[in-house]
Amino acid sequence: MPEPLVSVVIPLFNKEDYIEETLASVVRQTYRNIELVIIDDASSDYSVVKAKNFLEKHNGRFSNVIIESRANTGQAEARNDGINLRSEEHTSELQSRFGISYAVFCL
Repeated sequence: MPEPLVSVVIPLFNKEDYIEETLASVVRQTYRNIELVIIDDASSDYSVVKAKNFLEKHNGRFSNVIIESRANTGQAEARNDGINLRSEEHTSELQSRFGISYAVFCL
């Protein structure tokens, strides 16, 4: 039986100094069937460029990757937009300035 798909939603706003380590913490997870949803909340730095470059180097690690950029409406709205874009009901939210050493997904 295949593992359920888990969506990790990352609201992103001007976190170019943190986004690569945040994404690396997701890459390090032993759970493999992960969809990554990044909602850029109108960052004015290189957050999105760094995220895309990182993900290009880890092509194939995630089952699906969604990156959406939009007008700035705040972190809560960005998170809600990410939840609405995800493919599955199993979701974990991750702040773009924090990494995770391990994840506990509620399935």
